[in-house]
Amino acid sequence: MSDPHYPTVDFMFFYQLVCASDKVQAQEQIGNVIVILVKGDSAVHKRLIYLRKTQGNAVLYMQATATALRLGFLNELMQWYVDNRNWKDGGYFVPQEN
Repeated sequence: MSDPHYPTVDFMFFYQLVCASDKVQAQEQIGNVIVILVKGDSAVHKRLIYLRKTQGNAVLYMQATATALRLGFLNELMQWYVDNRNWKDGGYFVPQEN
């Protein structure tokens, strides 16, 4: 379930970053899920990444940042959050009255 305090990422932008990564070995689309195989020698189940669009053609924050960290484009993703969602590390915080 989506956390309202974290922004989502545009799917096409995120997918372009994933495809541009030199760590991607193969990819396949099955329905609305894209399966990505990361290069390496470890077991296949440890190298798989599943990308699934949410409503509105978006990727959830947690999945986007975890994937970006694994594939090495976290800086580009964080800059996209700042430019397009006016968001910085720490999420959106609502001030509480005492």
